[in-house]
Amino acid sequence: MSHFTTLQTQISHGPYLITALQNLGYRPEEGRVYVKGYGGSRTPVDIRIPSKAFGYDVGFRKEGSHYVCVADWFGVRGIQQETFLQTLTQQYASIAVKDQLASQGFALAEEKQVEGRIHLVLRRMA
Repeated sequence: MSHFTTLQTQISHGPYLITALQNLGYRPEEGRVYVKGYGGSRTPVDIRIPSKAFGYDVGFRKEGSHYVCVADWFGVRGIQQETFLQTLTQQYASIAVKDQLASQGFALAEEKQVEGRIHLVLRRMA
């Protein structure tokens, strides 16, 4: 019996996702990987991060234009589902914004977190 939950995300760019996970202190594994769940069940994903619980992982699989988050959350330890996805999405958005603005000639002058929000100060390079 599978307990895997698949959650839709707004994440569409794999390299930004990898960088966001690394920025949050995870060591993502890419390629033909599987996440494990209850009773040794496995499901394929494109990106996997191990959790603190032996045998239970969190993964991301590309479905259409976006990634879905896949995990057996009943057994995942050390990662709270809602907090994890909110923090990851925020980190992903910050990376995407900085990259897009850099391609338009902006440079990051300052970055700070205030009350759970990321504030960016950018300058246009002339």
